[in-house]
Amino acid sequence: MPIAICDEEAVLRLKELSAWAFTCVQMEMEMDNFFRCVDENRHAKVHAFLSRTEFNRLKGFGYKLCRVTGKITLKKAARYRTLLFPLSIGAGSRSIGSGELMTDFGVLKPGYGAEINSVFVVDALMDCLIVLLPELVLPMTQTQSQSRQIEYTVIY
Repeated sequence: MPIAICDEEAVLRLKELSAWAFTCVQMEMEMDNFFRCVDENRHAKVHAFLSRTEFNRLKGFGYKLCRVTGKITLKKAARYRTLLFPLSIGAGSRSIGSGELMTDFGVLKPGYGAEINSVFVVDALMDCLIVLLPELVLPMTQTQSQSRQIEYTVIY
């Protein structure tokens, strides 16, 4: 199910990031149809969104600004909540901050995010932001630890 970004200022920062990412040409191929932004200005551009959502306050968080140019498979990162925020979906300048992506869990579009819980297959042209939030392991009672280890995740 898509995650709505409720903070209007955060949505605005995501749209600004979308416009900047569209013009970014410093991309490095990680795998077929998947490129990672390596522009030195990416940290400042992404920070504006991360600070509004407060994701950057979590110790151990990470992110990747990416371009998808066809079919790819994204997997949940071990020990992290993996969030995908589309910036633009489609080709051309009209796609900046717009477009829709049909997924198994509904329609995903800029201004919304999705958590990747296992494997996510996508076949699209899009720029996106992937955010990794560390899973938080809380102390357990003796009874819980005897039966199994329970992991809790950060609620956002």
